[in-house]
Amino acid sequence: MTTHPTSNSLPYAPPVLVASQEEARARLFYLVETSGELALLMGDSGSGKTLLLKIAAEELRAPDRSIALVSGLHATSIDLLTSLAAAWQLGISAQASQQTIWQRVTARMVELRMEASQIILLIDDASEATSEFLDTVSRLIAVAQLHEVPLTIVLSTTAESAAKLGSRLLSLAQLRIDLEPLSPDETQTLIETTVGKQFPTIALSQQAIFRLQELACGQARAILQIGQLALVAARASDESVVDVELLDDVCQNLSMVH
Repeated sequence: MTTHPTSNSLPYAPPVLVASQEEARARLFYLVETSGELALLMGDSGSGKTLLLKIAAEELRAPDRSIALVSGLHATSIDLLTSLAAAWQLGISAQASQQTIWQRVTARMVELRMEASQIILLIDDASEATSEFLDTVSRLIAVAQLHEVPLTIVLSTTAESAAKLGSRLLSLAQLRIDLEPLSPDETQTLIETTVGKQFPTIALSQQAIFRLQELACGQARAILQIGQLALVAARASDESVVDVELLDDVCQNLSMVH
């Protein structure tokens, strides 16, 4: 499970985002700043959902906010509760029962309301969590509604897996934030502002940019992985330009060419 980093973490360096990712970031921040209750962050695997949640966990920090970033991947109810207890530094022993942790967590929620603090719960891969985990999320929302606790939740999922979240959570979603596949122009920007900086004397041809976007299906993670391998191959071959042929050769080794 992942929780929000402590103040002892390394200095935060804002990552580079392309236009469509910036738009998704702005919508996510709007939800929090307007105290919205629940949003779905949707996109294919590798589209940047995890990156956006990490950005939110860092950049939304404020004295009147309590933020927890949690992974839902194969997570259970006790995983969620212990992650919240850790994020809120409740000092619960490893031997504590789930009921005890629940009581401490919900009591802290009420305390945070009294302190005029907004709770922000960011759950990555929420649709990959167990049903009991998702049930606990619904119960936390019910507690927040009962005690008027300002709770904002963002659940990340793929469109194909969204139904796993269940009708209750889907019905509560006030906002859907879609991470669309990157365009060729965004693909070029992403390469030039990230991995491309390591290879200042090498560039991708315009045709290679279009091919890279196609091979990666516009997904940021794949674009970066393939792009970096292609730049490394170009440097090894003493080439100043990555063309389609070189790009396809790299992807052939990854069994991605079709």
